[in-house]
Amino acid sequence: IVTKRKCRDIIFLILFILYWIGMAFVAQSAISSGDPRRLLTPTDYLGEFCGMNNTVLNASLSDLSTKPYLYYLNPVELNYAVCIASCPNITIATVTPSTGICIYSATPSILNYTSYMSDQTCSSYIYKSTPVLGRCVPIEPIPSVYVNQTFTAGNATISTNAILTAGRSYAVQAVTDLWSTWPVIATFIAIALVLCFLWLIFMQWMAGIFVWTVILLSNVIMIGVSVWLYYYWQGRLKDYNNSGSSSSNSTTSYSIGGQILSAKNEVVASEVIFIVCAVVAGLLLLITIAIFKRVRIAIQIIKESSRALLTMPLIVLFPMWIYSGLILLVVYFIGVMLYLLTPSGPVRISAFGLTITDPNISNQMIWYHLGGCIWFFTFLSGINQITLAGAIAQWYWTLNKKELQHLPVLHSFYRVCRYHLGSVALGSFLLTLIEMVRIVLWYIQRQAQKTHNQTIQYIVACLQCCMKCVEMLMKFINKNAYIYIAIKGKAFFKSAAEASSLLLRNALRLVAVDFVADFILIISKLGVTTLCGFLCYLWFSYQAAQYTNVKFPFITVMVVVVEAYMVATAFFSIYHMAIDTIFLSFLEDCETNDGSPEKPYYMSDTLKRIV
Repeated sequence: IVTKRKCRDIIFLILFILYWIGMAFVAQSAISSGDPRRLLTPTDYLGEFCGMNNTVLNASLSDLSTKPYLYYLNPVELNYAVCIASCPNITIATVTPSTGICIYSATPSILNYTSYMSDQTCSSYIYKSTPVLGRCVPIEPIPSVYVNQTFTAGNATISTNAILTAGRSYAVQAVTDLWSTWPVIATFIAIALVLCFLWLIFMQWMAGIFVWTVILLSNVIMIGVSVWLYYYWQGRLKDYNNSGSSSSNSTTSYSIGGQILSAKNEVVASEVIFIVCAVVAGLLLLITIAIFKRVRIAIQIIKESSRALLTMPLIVLFPMWIYSGLILLVVYFIGVMLYLLTPSGPVRISAFGLTITDPNISNQMIWYHLGGCIWFFTFLSGINQITLAGAIAQWYWTLNKKELQHLPVLHSFYRVCRYHLGSVALGSFLLTLIEMVRIVLWYIQRQAQKTHNQTIQYIVACLQCCMKCVEMLMKFINKNAYIYIAIKGKAFFKSAAEASSLLLRNALRLVAVDFVADFILIISKLGVTTLCGFLCYLWFSYQAAQYTNVKFPFITVMVVVVEAYMVATAFFSIYHMAIDTIFLSFLEDCETNDGSPEKPYYMSDTLKRIV
């Protein structure tokens, strides 16, 4: 691994910084002119905002700044709702003009209150409620006066009160169960991580047996199916010949899948299916023979990757900082976007003594903000990839593994921040361009759907497919460019070109490694997830006496399954990065070294014997 490095692709780091200075101006303008309460604040039956002085927007509207809560006159029908000062804390079954709640224009009295209740101008009862997001939500069952509101489903008549009460009770019980079992949920996060490390140990010793067993079974199954289809075809052919009719007008027939096929058609169909399966089986066998040595290399690289991660187990903690940054970025994106979507007046951008006012500038700022957040998202992901690659490469390119420097992940992160942020900015910029094109195409597609323009929809769908392929290719190029930068310290485009050229010269090895790695990683994620879910189920089965208050343990089990899958996905993404880094390092090792004392191989002795 190259130790003497230079700063690379500085111009793109400068562009990245300048872009985010612009993002700061966009955020400042959005916050000064936007009001996200317009999205979150409840509105009454007139469309006016509760808890706000609406006269600021329109002098003809009302000042409701002293009435921040929305109250539904009928909690089953949400058409009529008014703003009130506080949610009722008691239930009043029989209301009077003095205790009732009505729409603003109503003038209730003893004479007209009955008619007001019938047309829902006023509430027929007051329900005890609690504020939730500014809305008064009932906290007691709806009185019997509303139970009569029913609907028919098949032969059953269902009460709206029963649905609301049952749904609320189920939701409350589910949340209560999750709160009661949070120690179990937290414990299984640690268990999932431990299982991932145990799986690494398993792969270090059993990867070969595991992979070869699957390959052997695949060949045996395909050959076995082909042999069975051959005898099936011969049997149908014999029956057809014995029927005494060799003409195309044979009336002999068989029933297959509810359809009647003539004997001759069945003979032809079985022959075609046999030929297809035989060709597939033959190709699979030839491919297995052709890449036999390369599969051995792939298996050994997976074992080497397991050794590398087990040597520096703290490497799994580094992505947590990146994920934390991504979470903060998402919060920032949503927060500023809420302000951008709710301008309360003309939007102005003031900078360097200049003020820009444009009716369309709000939409332009939304696109600018979206592009900046995508760029920063891919930028953080790139830092994560190149840092992990640098640590793994440091392990591979250390001849004596016992002399590996302390804290290789931190050293790798320092190299990235010191020399390669420009390269990461360039790689992430290319991905951002592709993502923005896809978003624009999606927007055009949505507009075409509104106008029912089938031609535009078809063209855009084809372009979306092409751009998805371009995106996948760019991610592949980016990933290998980052690995090569971590090893050689070169600029982005040069690293991308040399890494791609190196992989193309070893295309069959690449296919074998990708096939084996993808298969292993899929099985690994499913294995860890399934095992965590099964262990959680066993825990509740054998510890049922401790959780008598838990009514829906399967909800906790499902949460554990989801969290185990997330942990496994994050962990094995690091594993995949290790495999790709060691594979590219291995190819570079093969081409630049010859095993002599002057140019010794850095690969393990097992890989040397295979090569």
